[in-house]
Amino acid sequence: MTLNRPKVLNTLSTEVLEKIHAVLNRVGRRTLIIQGSGKVLCAGGDVVALITHFVICPVFLQTEYSVVDRIHRSESFSVAIMKGLTMGGGAGLAGACKARVAMQSTQWAFPEVAIGVTPDVGGSYILTRLTSKAVGLYLALAGERINGADCFYLGAATHYVDEARLPELIQTLQSSPNPAQVLEQFHSAPDRSLCSVLKQQSLIEEIFTNVPTIEELFSRLSRHPSDWAKQTLASLQFMCPLSLKVELRNFELGAKMTHQEALSIEYNSIIQMIFVDNTNFAEGVRTRLVTKKKNVRPAWVPATVEEVTDQMVERCMANSGGPRFHPRQY
Repeated sequence: MTLNRPKVLNTLSTEVLEKIHAVLNRVGRRTLIIQGSGKVLCAGGDVVALITHFVICPVFLQTEYSVVDRIHRSESFSVAIMKGLTMGGGAGLAGACKARVAMQSTQWAFPEVAIGVTPDVGGSYILTRLTSKAVGLYLALAGERINGADCFYLGAATHYVDEARLPELIQTLQSSPNPAQVLEQFHSAPDRSLCSVLKQQSLIEEIFTNVPTIEELFSRLSRHPSDWAKQTLASLQFMCPLSLKVELRNFELGAKMTHQEALSIEYNSIIQMIFVDNTNFAEGVRTRLVTKKKNVRPAWVPATVEEVTDQMVERCMANSGGPRFHPRQY
């Protein structure tokens, strides 16, 4: 299966997601290989379309979440080829697969807090199960991209393959009755020196372990003498304050939940932040992705973490009166 919207980085639309459902109807017990055309797997959902036609949000989200849930629960062996950008919904799609292949060009991230929402489509399940939970929380809040070597050693990827061998790998997977064995044959662990984020693992674990509140996290970063802490604090202060607090809650809950349970709590908060009150989402997408003002902080509401009350967070989590996630039955 190839995601074929290279001009928009293979972003997911409702039409694309319905086509994925159609593929899943036909695949049976054969190996499902998910790849992207061009230089990327998938940069996430088509969020620009969502702020333009926000009434489509519930249908889009139900379809997207159902695809990810279905792949995760499927008995078929699934393989995600994480070439280039594998972000947001793309990382969630890959994370639902039984095997996830990283390589030299992989750039993996859940960057949603930068556009006024939170990691979803399984983000709270995936990020809490990385080999370092503290690094998972850092990635959830900072939205930083990690490379293929980071992905492999953190467990976001199950295998690492030389990119030059991808055509041969895909061809062999398509013809083999034993995809797990094929992946082992092509796998070659990258040198740890190639890691980017993991070079700061000790600092991340010192600061991001057992974080009770975002205010306490900011305090830890402000007191720490390292330049990395100062840069990270500045980066987090650029993010949506409400998203940071909601994501901390989702992260705590997702660590104890099944994949489908995590999808349900994520759906509640994302439907509130995208459909019921999309102020921050619309502002974040317009500033970061439409006008591309990378150095301008969006006009978040509330503007600071101190102004975000527990009631605001609870409103997002409870999703009172909003649509709920209902997995498709097959």
